[in-house]
Amino acid sequence: MKLRLTLATVALTLILVTGCMRPYRIDIQQGNAINKAQLDQLQPGMNKAEVRFILGSPLVADPFHVDRWDYFFSFKSGETLETEQRHMALIFEDDRLVEIQRGDSGTRADDTPQADPESEEPGFFSRTWQKIWKPKEDKPD
Repeated sequence: MKLRLTLATVALTLILVTGCMRPYRIDIQQGNAINKAQLDQLQPGMNKAEVRFILGSPLVADPFHVDRWDYFFSFKSGETLETEQRHMALIFEDDRLVEIQRGDSGTRADDTPQADPESEEPGFFSRTWQKIWKPKEDKPD
């Protein structure tokens, strides 16, 4: 009897503990991760093969703009859900690098405007709870 009670207690404890845990979320990295050392190696006048050796293949191969290479990078943290995005465009003329356009906005999820939580109307459960437990109002005689 005591063994069954112990096993039941352990099983119930394990169920309760695992039910309270947050799921594991992985970090999501997409695109070309380009660091400062790689950017420092880029020089105007480099040919496409040299640039491809340093940075890797561009993420977007646009058939309409063959002299423009776009490199994108996106990182979403699984733990904090913050998102970082970077964009860089390389412009070539006659197969030589002439311009580097950087869009390092570093946009994060917390930089985006959020709705004011006070302006939201209550949800289904809040409305139901208020209907059930609404305080009784005194009626005038």
